Amino acid sequence: MKSLVAAELLKVRTTRAVWVASAVVLAYAVLGPVLVLVAPPGASVPPIEPALLAEAFRTPARLAGAALLLIGLLCATAEFGHGTVLTTRLAEPRPTRVLAAKLIAMAIVAVVVTVVLAVVSVGATAAMLASKGVAVEPLDHGVPRYAVVLLVLVVLHALVGVAVGTLLRSTAAAVGTVLVWAFVVEGVVPAVTQRPEMGDWLPSGAVLQVLAERAQPGQLVPAAAAALLLGYAVVLVAAGLAVDRVREL
Repeated sequence: MKSLVAAELLKVRTTRAVWVASAVVLAYAVLGPVLVLVAPPGASVPPIEPALLAEAFRTPARLAGAALLLIGLLCATAEFGHGTVLTTRLAEPRPTRVLAAKLIAMAIVAVVVTVVLAVVSVGATAAMLASKGVAVEPLDHGVPRYAVVLLVLVVLHALVGVAVGTLLRSTAAAVGTVLVWAFVVEGVVPAVTQRPEMGDWLPSGAVLQVLAERAQPGQLVPAAAAALLLGYAVVLVAAGLAVDRVREL
């Protein structure tokens, strides 16, 4: 298994999309504090206060999740697009082990990206606060909770990307399906059912609930929303494994 995981990590880190997506996320994380710092008087920016340190985790969470979802999709579909999946399956004919290696590799990548993102984002925000003479309070305002939330969200997005890519095998189909789901299906379902609260039970809504400072009446508490996201990830991974075991290359 170690050699399979090492091979998957080699594939990921030699893919330009990984570095481009990571650079975009890091730039976004730094840009927020910089814009707040240089904003002219009267600009519509959040007040510079210790609670902004929590935003260093909350603000880039969705973009980081989307980036790792894309990388997960590429991790699973690239081999089918280039035909190298045959070489992989000759080396390891058991699809369960191959998928497990991809999931482990993407989880490692997600953890590394999250740690780097947290250091860069928190560092930029802390520097901004210090430059304004505002106290830096890393253990208050829910900062530890949001740090864990960021890590969990990014890892789950990466695993879901691998699962969806395994199910569809085509990069274009996987990316298109994710975009249609996020921008069409999740907007249509609450409208068609005439139940706006349905949006909270869909993946994007659950992500928002996890990142919320506090649950609003009738909405999921963050812990329940996190459990729901985990359930989505488990179902997709199980489906990908089941389909991959019986489908021909």
